[in-house]
Amino acid sequence: MESVEITPRLHLVRYAFGQAYLWLDDDGLTMVDAGIAGSASGTAAAIRAAGRELGELRRVVLTHFHADHAGGAAELRAWGDVEVLAHRADAPVVRGDQLPAPPVLLDWERPLFEQNSPQAGGLTGPPCPVDRELEDGDEIGFGGGARVLQVPGHTDGSIALHLPAVHR
Repeated sequence: MESVEITPRLHLVRYAFGQAYLWLDDDGLTMVDAGIAGSASGTAAAIRAAGRELGELRRVVLTHFHADHAGGAAELRAWGDVEVLAHRADAPVVRGDQLPAPPVLLDWERPLFEQNSPQAGGLTGPPCPVDRELEDGDEIGFGGGARVLQVPGHTDGSIALHLPAVHR
C-alpha cells in the first residue's frame, strides 16, 4: 500500500491492486471506494499515515460495484459506525441481491479482463449492506458538501463526486 498526499485533505491510497481516496475533514474521514476484499489493512495504514484514527472513518462512498472499488467495503463497515453509500442502480449488486450485467468488452479488452478479473475477486466483491442509496444531485456530508454526479456507462450506477466548496 502507498498513500500519496494530493492536498492536505485528499490522499490517494494505492493498493496492490486498485486504488481509493481518503478525504480528511476535521470531524471525520471519508473513503471514496474501498479496494478489493482484503484491502482494509492498507486503508488502516493510510489513515494512520495521515495522522488519524480508524474510529474517525464515517463513510465509504462507492463509485461503482466492481470488486476493485467495492470489494473491501464490508471490512471497513465492520470497523464500527461506518456508513456505506452507493448509487441506487448499483446498490443491489453491492448488497449481493442482484447479479451484475455481464461486461460489454471489445476484442482487445477480453484478455485484460480475463487476466485481471480473478485478481480483483471477480466482477463484484463480497456482499455489503448499503446504508444509503444515492441519486444524481444528492449531497453527501463531507468536503463542505460533496455532490453526486451520476455517470452511467461503466456500470448503470457509476458516480463521480463534485466538491464545490474545495474550489472556493
